[in-house]
Amino acid sequence: MLGALGAGIAFLILFVAIEARSRERAMMPLSLYRSRNFSATNTVTLLLYFALGGVMYFLPFGLIRLGGYSATQAGAALLPFALIMGFGASFAGAVSDRSGRGCR
Repeated sequence: MLGALGAGIAFLILFVAIEARSRERAMMPLSLYRSRNFSATNTVTLLLYFALGGVMYFLPFGLIRLGGYSATQAGAALLPFALIMGFGASFAGAVSDRSGRGCR
């Protein structure tokens, strides 16, 4: 596990180094991170997804231990969330494209 974490950090550093050197046609222009709004939005999004990941990991255990659910019932209780996220993501993307407020 530590090897995978180390490899991920090494690849992240390599990616940033390559992007910093390529002025033309960079996949992720690092100049975007000079914008406070862009950096703050990305930080808040990262923290929200960390929280969501924690909830999605620990909620089934809570349902099983505290709520008396079986493992199947706990999984079924989370199914509506997965369906809403799955179908809602494509719908939100389409709405964003139509409203003209998506990424440009």
